[in-house]
Amino acid sequence: MNYFKSAEQLLGSIPALNAAIENINGRASHIAQASTKPKYSNVKSIEQYLECGLEEIELKRCLQRTKNLISDIERVLSQLDDEEQEILRLWYVDKKPKEQILAAMHIESLSTLYSLRNKAVADFALRYYGAPTLMSI
Repeated sequence: MNYFKSAEQLLGSIPALNAAIENINGRASHIAQASTKPKYSNVKSIEQYLECGLEEIELKRCLQRTKNLISDIERVLSQLDDEEQEILRLWYVDKKPKEQILAAMHIESLSTLYSLRNKAVADFALRYYGAPTLMSI
């Protein structure tokens, strides 16, 4: 497993995961509204009612897993030093252009930026995945 690449994917997924929370909550809200309407006039509507209940359970499970993953990523990010946190957030979460990151962090060369980013991703990967990371970074 390439832990460095996996760490980059995790960090880059934060915006989509946050959007997923909003989307899952929206779908759950629609299901909850639909399930409050009387649906007992025939067997088909009872089946639909049960399907909504199962879908609602699945959405709650997905929502919790998504929140847990974001929490895990944020916990590891918070363990990094301020410079590493900033570069990872600007690069992967905010997806800022390299020129803006250079300016925001007062870094003069692109090679220095890439070196700092690589070090920060490696540190994140080590803290997130543990010992197996040592063989791949």
